[in-house]
Amino acid sequence: MRTRGVAGTGGQRELEDLVAEVMSQPLDRARPLWEIVLVNGLAGRRQAVVIKLHHAIADGIGALALAEKLFDQTDRPAIGGWRPAPEPQGVHLFSTTLAEQITAPWRGLYGAARRAANDPRRTIRQTQRTLNGIWQLARAGSATPTRVNRTVKGARSVALAEIALDPVRTARRRHGGTDNDVVLAAVSAALYEWFGDEAPESVRTMVPVSTRRGSKLAPGTWTATLDVDLPLGPMSPADLLHAVTATTQRAKRSDQALGSQLVMEAVGTWTPPFVHARFARFAYRGKWFNLIVSTVPGPRSARHLAGMLVSAAYPIIPLAEEVGLTVAALRWNDRLTFGLTADPTQVDDVPKLGAAMVTFIHDLASSGA
Repeated sequence: MRTRGVAGTGGQRELEDLVAEVMSQPLDRARPLWEIVLVNGLAGRRQAVVIKLHHAIADGIGALALAEKLFDQTDRPAIGGWRPAPEPQGVHLFSTTLAEQITAPWRGLYGAARRAANDPRRTIRQTQRTLNGIWQLARAGSATPTRVNRTVKGARSVALAEIALDPVRTARRRHGGTDNDVVLAAVSAALYEWFGDEAPESVRTMVPVSTRRGSKLAPGTWTATLDVDLPLGPMSPADLLHAVTATTQRAKRSDQALGSQLVMEAVGTWTPPFVHARFARFAYRGKWFNLIVSTVPGPRSARHLAGMLVSAAYPIIPLAEEVGLTVAALRWNDRLTFGLTADPTQVDDVPKLGAAMVTFIHDLASSGA
């Protein structure tokens, strides 16, 4: 863990600048691919904790599960009695990793064979849908570039925003859709305002979809993706939400998620690391989508860390090659929080995007059915 102090008065903008600086620095590949930064000097005698980890370690839900291990079970943390486990030795790490790499593909094949034997008809239908999903992804082709799809530079700009969950619930009750639909509609509205006269008709958005089964919280990335073409245009908040909801429903009825899940699992399980890395760079880039928007469900009750209330948590997701803007949303206790990450050479006023998203949700909640 490292300790940092914020500059100036320790306000929101100073915290965002520090988080942006942390996110702009690549993780040291010679060390475990995670780090924790304790931030001191915030206004009101507050502190912040920045948890940064590689996406290979955990996706959004997995990262929350890891964070839960840091939180106290009550608001009174246990003092003493805990000792860290000894650091694993290199030989042990190598042997266990090698065993996992060798056995994982065959365990997957065995599981698939058992499922096929137990329910062959369902397996055939699932196979047909998966192949159809791969075809749908291939047929979608490239995304039309926008102003946020240029070569990404090293610096980062971060904006943190939040809104109470009540307006989100009111919007869903009056106009339908899901929390994710409300977030996507808010992104559409903010981008339409930001693009101005150069606004395209739509932006292709990669939306991660969790593929974790049951209560599985294993490390690693367990996600598939949906490509959603978010509409941009002069619409009322209600009409925009209806348009976005219709778009996401079409994407959910498609087989894209099944196709992308198979491709990612096959590449991650069967190919050597250098091939896996090249494929990831090929697929995770602006050639195929304009931006990334992810919504993650968080805890429904308050959390404490070292006996102190965690008043808010903000999600941050990294940029991709030729993708200069990402948006993450997190349901935290009674609030919906946002973390926007941008390349400042492409989006130099990212806090305005976050503020526009919050304004849209308030307008949506107050508009009639």
